[in-house]
Amino acid sequence: MAIAGLRYLGPRLNAEPLGLALADRDGQLQIRWNHSSRSITSAQSASIEITDGGTGQQIVVLSAPQLASGSIAYARRTGDVQVRMRLKMPAGAIEEASRFLGNPPPNSGPEAEVNKAEKEQLQDEVERLRGQNRDQAQRIQRLERTLTILRSRLGISEDSR
Repeated sequence: MAIAGLRYLGPRLNAEPLGLALADRDGQLQIRWNHSSRSITSAQSASIEITDGGTGQQIVVLSAPQLASGSIAYARRTGDVQVRMRLKMPAGAIEEASRFLGNPPPNSGPEAEVNKAEKEQLQDEVERLRGQNRDQAQRIQRLERTLTILRSRLGISEDSR
């Protein structure tokens, strides 16, 4: 039984930690791991499961170049993000988890949606006002041409104003 246990647990006991770490940079969560770990270099496949607050889970399957790079960035939406990295190894699977707890990212939540909608409304208003300004400028030009024509017909010189 001890031999069977060592055969099953042996690869896991020798597995090198993944070194999963999380760091925030202005709402971008940097997910890092030790890319030179034996566990990483011998992995057949890898995935990262991200749970961002109560918004459900997102699974990111890592390509070999991504796994070798040692990090990915994730635009977090809340101040509570759980990350679990899973590696499929020749002798089984290894996983490691980490959790980020902090303030919600800037420009997130319901206020961000209101700000985004308000910004779009203001952009529309700016475009409408620019159009009105162009129309007024064209009208002024037409009036100035009409004034010039009337002055020349009446014999009024520019100097006599």
